[in-house]
Amino acid sequence: MAALEPSHELLPAAKRALLRRWIDRQGKTPIILSGDFNTTKNTPPYRILRRGFLFCSRRLVDVQAQRGLPGGTLHSYGQLAQPLAIDWILVSPTFEVLSATIDTYHEGARYPSDHYPLLVTLQGERSDAPRALAGHVDTL
Repeated sequence: MAALEPSHELLPAAKRALLRRWIDRQGKTPIILSGDFNTTKNTPPYRILRRGFLFCSRRLVDVQAQRGLPGGTLHSYGQLAQPLAIDWILVSPTFEVLSATIDTYHEGARYPSDHYPLLVTLQGERSDAPRALAGHVDTL
């Protein structure tokens, strides 16, 4: 999937159409969409992805919200008092979210990254279900 430039506006029509065609090609294949979306969850891109993936019938579940996991992942090497939730994992509702956690490991003022990793354990579908498809969007 192509990276999208950062924007807090709705996706342009051409990009919506391109992504809609890509999703339609997947049929009923379960979707795992994860990445650093560079926008928070109170913005149009997040709402678009959750309410029906780019106006398709495919709705996605926010694993962090489903498990009641508060907090964000972007901490800017400990500089933000409240980390921002700009890294998301969204999945087809056919997946069962067994666990979700944010790993806040650091040693004093030393951090492995400016983002904490969001770790998720999913239970897949029935053994006769289509294989899972993983996608990553660097920015939205």
